[in-house]
Amino acid sequence: MMVSSESYIAQFEDAPYSELIRARAELVAELAELENHFECCSQEWPSIAVSPSEDTRYKMGLEYLAALIGLMVDRAPELTGEGCAACEDDDEEKDD
Repeated sequence: MMVSSESYIAQFEDAPYSELIRARAELVAELAELENHFECCSQEWPSIAVSPSEDTRYKMGLEYLAALIGLMVDRAPELTGEGCAACEDDDEEKDD
């Protein structure tokens, strides 16, 4: 069963930044496996029904990755020690 991207991200609320890096790597690896499946194998092998389907897993993986990257951008100062200049510009525009 797949969960919403909001529920997926909620599990990382209090996780250290290193855990976000690990989760990103796992998502990228899973997406690469699915891409390989779609490019190489989907036409050569008979389809076996899996739930959720590879298509659904791929799309949800992309949504998870997008949400995770958003969280990583927000929390990047934990790793870099610096703020995000573009984010600060956005904040200034909101204050106007």
